[in-house]
Amino acid sequence: MCDRDGHDGEHDDLARTQRSRLLTDRLQETAIGVCTAVVVLWATGRRTPLRTVHRQVRRTVAAVARVLDLVDLGETPTGHGRRARRDLQFELGRLTAVHAAATADNAELTTWRHVESALGQLAHEALAACWHTGARRALSAGATRDALQLLLENLGSQPAGRNDGATIAGELERARSLLAESGQPAGHPDVPATDRTLVQPGA
Repeated sequence: MCDRDGHDGEHDDLARTQRSRLLTDRLQETAIGVCTAVVVLWATGRRTPLRTVHRQVRRTVAAVARVLDLVDLGETPTGHGRRARRDLQFELGRLTAVHAAATADNAELTTWRHVESALGQLAHEALAACWHTGARRALSAGATRDALQLLLENLGSQPAGRNDGATIAGELERARSLLAESGQPAGHPDVPATDRTLVQPGA
């Protein structure tokens, strides 16, 4: 009887030890999982606003390039032209909203306001160029489009974190200068009024 009681006691002790070890292992695994999740969220969360802004900048640059392509081809009054203008206006509005939201999450992105400003000015000048046929002669729409395509390739070839806002803003300002290379204000070439084919806003 004593041997049986001793054996049962040893069995109970072993069971308690195993349960305790199992509980300790589970707690350790949980702690490791929580710490890993926190680190991942912290690392990715800080980069998410920048990636979002970077992606929207690329979308807006592509929309500007598309409009300029149609200006260069003289196809802005067509259905393609209307859709391109509509898409650019949408992406431009989206850029403002995305940048505002991202800045609220990461104050460091306030430095990208120069990108938003330069891109907004270039976009409006591209839209203004759609208002008359004289833009083909007075503006360097094709060369500006090519410069924007090169910028897009550069933006897509490296992570968002390696693209400096000031550098991108500088490239956009150079594109604006290229667009007005003829010496006339972008979007308002000096051509006779009879040579201007107006396109109503939103058309």
